[in-house]
Amino acid sequence: MKNIKKQFWFDEETDQKLKDYSRRTGINQSQIVRMLIRGYRPKEKPDNQFYTYMRQLYGISNNLNQLATIANKCNMIDSSRLANAIEDVNRFTLEIEHHFLVSEKENPFERKY
Repeated sequence: MKNIKKQFWFDEETDQKLKDYSRRTGINQSQIVRMLIRGYRPKEKPDNQFYTYMRQLYGISNNLNQLATIANKCNMIDSSRLANAIEDVNRFTLEIEHHFLVSEKENPFERKY
């Protein structure tokens, strides 16, 4: 529960950087500070094209699942190959989401040269 208020003073440059970072990530400034303290570096929000591609990928995955259902009922195709294809699409979708959306944990106190 967030019940302790903290107040920080920044110079103009630092304030502008935090505002820009907030805009680019789509995360409010308070949450960015909390994430950085916990060792997570928020990723920038992908552009609209990313979400267009993801919707198409979800549609492809859904169509494959529907085909798998029909194929299993009719014994028309090798269901294991179709299941593998569906698994590949789902795995690829998760990899894309992780790469573009999931913030990774870093050691905030480790120097990087």
